[in-house]
Amino acid sequence: MQIRVKVTATLAKILLEHHPGTLMTPPMQDINPWQEITLEYESFEEARRMVLSFGGAIEVLEPLALSLSVEDFSKQTLKIYLPL
Repeated sequence: MQIRVKVTATLAKILLEHHPGTLMTPPMQDINPWQEITLEYESFEEARRMVLSFGGAIEVLEPLALSLSVEDFSKQTLKIYLPL
C-alpha cells in the first residue's frame, strides 16, 4: 500500500537512513522544514502503526481512509490522557 505523507525534515532523514525500503519518492534536499514523500507498506494496518509511531512529525495526505483512521486513533488516545 502506498501512502503520501508530509514529514518533518528530521523524519525524512531518519526514514532515508533507517527505512530506505519504504521510500517510494526520496525527500528533497532543501531547507523546507516539511517534505512530501510517498511511502510503501505491506498493509493498511502496518502503515497506520508506523504513522502513529511518528507522532506529530508526520501527516497523512493520502489515502483519506488512512488519514481518518489515524485521526480516530489519536482522538481515542487523547480521551485517555486529556479527559474532559
